[in-house]
Amino acid sequence: MYNVIRYEDSMKILDRKMKNIQETGANVVATSNPGCHLQINYGIKKRKLNMEVLHPVSLLARAYKNDLS
Repeated sequence: MYNVIRYEDSMKILDRKMKNIQETGANVVATSNPGCHLQINYGIKKRKLNMEVLHPVSLLARAYKNDLS
């Protein structure tokens, strides 16, 4: 909701957050907050990055599935 009420501030925060995320070299970002999920996903698409946003439980499920393979 913050990104709707305080759009300009949220975009400044997103720019800083996306810079930090990119610097990690990760291809998956995990967050349990739906607003953060939407905002980070927007940042990924805007920058045409090859990464995805997952809920931590989805990330764990994927890891367990890969471990069983």
